[in-house]
Amino acid sequence: GKAIAGGFEVRAGKPGEAGQGNGQQHAEDHQHHRQLEQREAWGRPSQRLACVGCVACVGSDVRGDGHLSHSKFDTQTVNLIGHYAPTADDRLSLKFINNLLDGKLPTRQSLNQFFANPYQRNCLTAATAATGCPTTTLSGVSQTTDQANFNRKDRRTIVGARWEHDFGNQATWRNQFVFDDRNINQPTGSTSAVGDFPSYNVVSDFTKREQLFGWDVTHFVAAFWNGMKSSSDTLPVLPSGGTGPRSSNVAAEVYNFGGRLREDIRFNEQWSTAYGIGFEFSKIDAVSTAYNTSGVITSVTPAQRDFFNVAPDFGINYRVNSEWQLRARVGTGYGVPQTGNLFVTSAGVAGNNTSLLPQTNVGYDAGVDWTPGSWLKLSVTGFYEYFQNEFVT
Repeated sequence: GKAIAGGFEVRAGKPGEAGQGNGQQHAEDHQHHRQLEQREAWGRPSQRLACVGCVACVGSDVRGDGHLSHSKFDTQTVNLIGHYAPTADDRLSLKFINNLLDGKLPTRQSLNQFFANPYQRNCLTAATAATGCPTTTLSGVSQTTDQANFNRKDRRTIVGARWEHDFGNQATWRNQFVFDDRNINQPTGSTSAVGDFPSYNVVSDFTKREQLFGWDVTHFVAAFWNGMKSSSDTLPVLPSGGTGPRSSNVAAEVYNFGGRLREDIRFNEQWSTAYGIGFEFSKIDAVSTAYNTSGVITSVTPAQRDFFNVAPDFGINYRVNSEWQLRARVGTGYGVPQTGNLFVTSAGVAGNNTSLLPQTNVGYDAGVDWTPGSWLKLSVTGFYEYFQNEFVT
């Protein structure tokens, strides 16, 4: 095989500082298979910022036309981050990300189809398709990918803010808020998923470092809350593109709140340990509604579930000397069913699975680290993980 690529980069700013958060930067990459990537960066320092050049904005435009027929993508991203320190003990951070995606998707082939036509050439219509062209049946009509125009148009926007406050040199309090919105339109096969998924996440944690009984101790406590209210439709994809009346809708409200406690203790130069516990209460209130082709409701499946999970963990380290360290850990975890899990059966088809239990796991691991110098670290770890009620769909 072969690859052809080229690119250029332009920087502007104060002498010796362009491209280092004080000025502008533009770069382009041109690659084989008609792929183009463009990046634009801007940054500016301030005497009132927590660090030099801590206001930065990066924009990117990436698009390409792959070697497969009907395989294109066009995505743009804006990424902004800023820090501000109003006092010596306070730090404010702001994060903004917005991504747009417009892509065309090929259809998966069988192995024989791949051998016959690996690049899916001459597949414009099912009637004139070459050997090896994959097809999908839409409303009883056989369609190639080009005819059906399988694609996805998605947007994701994330806005976050964090405030940190130091209590001297030994304690820090952090508060963070994040808004995350996913909007999807995905006619990727015989059905299309369309929905909006706005979510909110609030976290507050406190860390304190001190000497206790002659040991170096770090205390950590955190509390969190997050929630999402969403509505998503499933629609049949019609021949030659487009969608029909929705066949189902899932509306859900999901809320979680909980906390975590952790202690890190260094007894001496050789021995240290860390142990903690996390706990979470989860509430799911969802309804799956099915419709016939006339838009009449044929079934309603509610799901109202509450979960409470606890996950402790414990680990210990022993440093033999400056180069060798032994470590062992036992930890537990859990997974709360997502809304989609409750309306998909174990056979992988739509149905009532609202009695699904949480997934739990216990893990054991032990390992050794060798650090002959600051330039090298080698680690070997063996682990065993046991799952119960594991999610498989």
